[in-house]
Amino acid sequence: YTDKSIRKYPAASSTLSESSELTFEYDNSIAPNDKYSLLNYELFYVTKDGSVVSMGGAPLTSKGNGIFSITKPKISADAKGSKGFIKLSITYDVKVVNDSTTAQSADLGLYEIEYK
Repeated sequence: YTDKSIRKYPAASSTLSESSELTFEYDNSIAPNDKYSLLNYELFYVTKDGSVVSMGGAPLTSKGNGIFSITKPKISADAKGSKGFIKLSITYDVKVVNDSTTAQSADLGLYEIEYK
C-alpha cells in the first residue's frame, strides 16, 4: 500500500544495497505547517522459513523539493539476496510540555524490495 501523500516510490522490482540509493516523493500534505516533521524508514527482510526480521531504520535524507532518499543503508549480511520491504512513516506535531513529550505518527506505505 501507499498513502496518497507519497507521489513517487521505488518499483516493486527495485533492489537495495549498502552502496545504492532509493528515492521517494512526498507532497507534505500530512503535516504542511510542521517544519520539524520527519520522514522515517524501517527495513525488513524475509528469511527462508518465512520469518520477518527488522534491520532498523533512520530518517530519510531530504534532497529538496519534496524528494527524499534512503542512502547507503546498513543491510544485514543475512538479508543479502533475500526479499523484503521498506516501511515508510512520518512523525510530526512533536510537543514537549512539562517534561512530557507527545507526537503524532502515520504509516505512509510498504514497498517491496530485494536486498543485494
